[in-house]
Amino acid sequence: MPTAFVVVSNHSTVASDYVIHIAFGSKDDPTDTGAGVATVSNIAPGQISPSQRVSWGHDDLPGGFTCKATQVDRHAR
Repeated sequence: MPTAFVVVSNHSTVASDYVIHIAFGSKDDPTDTGAGVATVSNIAPGQISPSQRVSWGHDDLPGGFTCKATQVDRHAR
């Protein structure tokens, strides 16, 4: 199953929550795409979050896959 691991570094001056949208795609078929979301809560200023696993509910892709963050929303506490 295609999986990405997301780590967030909080460069703000207040504790924050993050929602990160990840786009997955098949290297062999550009129309075969999916998405996943990671949520990271209460990251203190200057801190780095634990790794968050994001998966695309798809069988293994024989040609491999790509993934990229498409949107990051930060919510100050």
